[in-house]
Parts: sequence; structure tokens; C-alpha cells
Amino acid sequence: LLKKGRLFVWSDARGEAFMRLKQAVAGASLLHKPVPGAPLVIETDASEVGIGAVLKQVQEGREAPLEFASKKFADAERKWDTRERELFAVKWAVEKWCDYVALHHFTLRTDHANLRYLVG
Repeated sequence: LLKKGRLFVWSDARGEAFMRLKQAVAGASLLHKPVPGAPLVIETDASEVGIGAVLKQVQEGREAPLEFASKKFADAERKWDTRERELFAVKWAVEKWCDYVALHHFTLRTDHANLRYLVG
């Protein structure tokens, strides 16, 4: 499909795969409006090429996404080690959503275990 002139043959298996993909996209997380005073959660992750984050809020007993964000690393940032990239993801997300979290306690989640030791 990526080359000019390449023939694409539709099949039942491809049709089923397309329907599964369509259902997954349709069932993806919907963004919610913030509720004043409800607990906030920021989740971050970093890879070799960029960072991603989600701002969530506990609403009706479950975590509802308020915003998603991502950023591609610049060439210099790609040279950082894993710890630096993961810490940058946290810093970037907290700064991005500082209007939400500046005056409130919030939960921060990261998959990088070494960052736990930054908090006493």
C-alpha cells in the first residue's frame, strides 16, 4: 500500500480488523469537564522520541480524562538519559497544567520508579 501501483485486495479478515479498529476509536476516552474540588491526577511517560501526559480527575468514583498532551523531543533532548527524559515529562506536564494543580494537592503517576525518591 505504501508503494505506487501496489494492488490492495479487501478480504473478510481485513474487514473484521477494520471494524475492530473503528470500534476501538469510537470507544476511546471522551474528555470531561473539570469539577471544582475533585481530586486531580497527572500521568506522564517518556520515550526516546517524546513525552505524553494525561490530566485526569476523579469523578463519580472513576478517573475521567480532562486533557491529553504530547511533545516531540528536540534533537538535544533525545540525547538525555531515561531519568532525565522522565523527569522532564513530569516538569513539562505540571507546568502545562499549573492552573489546575498550583493550589491543590494532586496525584502524580510515572512509570519510572527512580522518580519516587525525589519526594521525601
